[in-house]
Amino acid sequence: MPRKRKRRAPGVLDRVYSGGALSLEDAILSLLPNPPPPACRCGGAPCLGCGRRLHLVRNEDPSEYKDQLLKRTYCFVPPSAPAPPRVFHRVGWDQCKIVRQVMEESSSSNVLCSSYQEHSRFSCIGEALSTHVWDLLLERIGDHMMAYLLRFSSIF
Repeated sequence: MPRKRKRRAPGVLDRVYSGGALSLEDAILSLLPNPPPPACRCGGAPCLGCGRRLHLVRNEDPSEYKDQLLKRTYCFVPPSAPAPPRVFHRVGWDQCKIVRQVMEESSSSNVLCSSYQEHSRFSCIGEALSTHVWDLLLERIGDHMMAYLLRFSSIF
């Protein structure tokens, strides 16, 4: 089956990141091991590592998720980022907890931390990353991959 063409980022992102900014869907899929691991640790429950795009996007998904978040949100993972995780199952954290932990552990140079108020544990950026569509993405990619994206990528 021919591989679908990757969605290009808007002009300014394409120029700034020299073509390295991809749709969130393409960025996630590009971080997966190739070929898929022969023996996945998911225990038969389909995961991102063995199910690929079929696990990430489903026909019944809301358009906010598959058309807005995955296709019209762009992501750049710099070449200097560490290797992505190879575990794609859920540990059990909710999206708010992952976002909060990343904000508290990240350096102040991470834009995610720019509006974080530690005493109230509030951030308008963190709130935007804690909606139901981000919850659905977390369910599909797992805690480790979500934390990786928030720590090491630029998301637009």
